Amino acid sequence: MTLVVIFGPPAVGKMTVGCEYVRLGARRSRNVERSRANLLHADQTYQMNSRGSFFYPERHLKIESTALEPGEVARRIATHFALVPVSAG
Repeated sequence: MTLVVIFGPPAVGKMTVGCEYVRLGARRSRNVERSRANLLHADQTYQMNSRGSFFYPERHLKIESTALEPGEVARRIATHFALVPVSAG
C-alpha cells in the first residue's frame, strides 16, 4: 500500500493536486471504512510532523508548490515515487 499525504494551509490546491494525481492513473480506493481504518492506524502509528528529521529521506518529498500548477505537482509526486506511468505533456 502507498499512502500519499498532501498537506498545507487552507485553499492552496490540495484537492486539485489529488484529483490531478488520480487523473494521471493512480489507483483509487472507494472503500470508505478501509480508508478510515488506514488513516486512524497511520495517525496512531506514524509521526506526522517531522520537526525537520526524516527516518527515510528517500521516502519523503517536499515541494514548494506556490508557483506550480496542480498537474505539475502531481507529476512530480508520481515521478519521485514511481507510482504511476507519467505521460509527457
